[in-house]
Amino acid sequence: MSAKFFEHKLRVSISHVDAAARIFYPQLFHLCQEALEHFYEETLSYSIYSMLYEKQKAPVIVSCQADFLSAIRVSDAIILRLSVLEIGKTSFSFGYQVFREKDVELCAKAKTVHVMVDLKKEKKIPIDSLYRKALSQWL
Repeated sequence: MSAKFFEHKLRVSISHVDAAARIFYPQLFHLCQEALEHFYEETLSYSIYSMLYEKQKAPVIVSCQADFLSAIRVSDAIILRLSVLEIGKTSFSFGYQVFREKDVELCAKAKTVHVMVDLKKEKKIPIDSLYRKALSQWL
């Protein structure tokens, strides 16, 4: 994972867990997406709304994977660290590390790969230079 990372802190709620009171696997990706949206708006000054509805050009997830290393339970305060892993011509990837705040134990890792898409034409497009520059600062 890159040396530069964005941190997002949150508490695991009942809606994030399964019957065993541990994070339900799709909810990890939900939390990663939440961190990603904060990253876009707080550090890159990109509005998700603007990307989707005004510019109609947005990154679409084409691959996601996760490894669960330790239980994440309801009410755990967690720190989600996001980093930019790589930037290609039309795609880029993010890495995520999830730490339990009380003992700073690494509980999960995830990766998402995104392709920039023209939403009107439903076709992949090159990453524009401003977006590339903003992401590159986090490599």
